Amino acid sequence: MWEFVADNWGGLASVIGVPLALISVAFAIWEARRARSASEAATQAAEQVKQELTRYVLIANFERAFALIRHIKSLHQTNGWTEALTQYEFLRSTTIEIAKGFSDNVHNVQPKMRKARLLISDIQSSILGFADYEPAEHDRVRLYRRLTDIQEDLEDLASIGRPGESYGGME
Repeated sequence: MWEFVADNWGGLASVIGVPLALISVAFAIWEARRARSASEAATQAAEQVKQELTRYVLIANFERAFALIRHIKSLHQTNGWTEALTQYEFLRSTTIEIAKGFSDNVHNVQPKMRKARLLISDIQSSILGFADYEPAEHDRVRLYRRLTDIQEDLEDLASIGRPGESYGGME
């Protein structure tokens, strides 16, 4: 028997090797598919995490904007014009961050944010004029209306979300 094995070693190795190679190839294909599946699942999970983080940052930015608006309104009532100018700059940068939080232009996000920044610039120009005189009641009303326009646009955008959800807003 050992003589047969010694004489036919190459043939026996081929006969045994071919099925083993086929089994190895099948196992490699199976593992590759499993790895690709795992990779696709990991990519999908990473995308979901990214979307949730973006959503939480957006919520925080909306809350920050609404808090700034409340603070600015109180500054208007107390003639805190200098501090209001600074707060308007924070509000401007927050509207920019909010605009970045929307990946597309659903519900006219970009035009509303541009409008908010233009209104902020207009309000700041008016406030700079108050250094020379005390604002009249009609000036205060105009500023309040413009700030309220910004607030309403932000509230509209904040209400965009998943069904039944809202990003918050003013009371």
